[in-house]
Amino acid sequence: MGGMGAARFSADDWRRLEEGFERIRQAGPDARAALLEECAGRPDALRAELMALLEAAEPGRGAALEAPVMDALGFEVPGSFGPEHWIGVTLADRWRVEALINNNDKIWDAQAQQGNMILKGKYKESPENGRVEQELEVEFQHLAPGTTVAVSIDGMFIGNATAGADRVARLNIRKLVTPGPDGRPTGPRVNDGSILTVSKGGQSMSATFQPRP
Repeated sequence: MGGMGAARFSADDWRRLEEGFERIRQAGPDARAALLEECAGRPDALRAELMALLEAAEPGRGAALEAPVMDALGFEVPGSFGPEHWIGVTLADRWRVEALINNNDKIWDAQAQQGNMILKGKYKESPENGRVEQELEVEFQHLAPGTTVAVSIDGMFIGNATAGADRVARLNIRKLVTPGPDGRPTGPRVNDGSILTVSKGGQSMSATFQPRP
């Protein structure tokens, strides 16, 4: 369900990226983190784009970029935290960092298809400072624009999703909760075999959540 889209940058952002790219490439590894902060600043998407451009241009120097750049992005870098721990997408031949993989994350996926209609779901639990972040992403593809469907899991209503001009209805929910003794949320959560259902009127479509290997 990777519903994350590419960041939208202004002309000024692209100018900053171009100038920063050249300055940082000419600097030594020790100066790169400070220059990244100076050239990109906020938002984080601008930093990630600049870092991705640098990594694409100098694939052999990824190790020199890893820790200082990730630290500048605001991520905790425990020891060696290299590209194998990154999640990203390639757009127009540029690789963009979207997030970091937490080895403690638990992820469940669900997918089903009926004709040209496709239902996708992803549920993730991420430990975070003694709490657990729950994230649910649902996509229902090939609907008429403006169509609203109800989303439920194991019969419990979660929310409504309305299809946009791209004919996709999306629902994204995040919340931070206190875990129980098993380290998982004590309230509503996805389990192995949980059923994701979208419905409208008397029609529905379902998919089963399975743990990601």
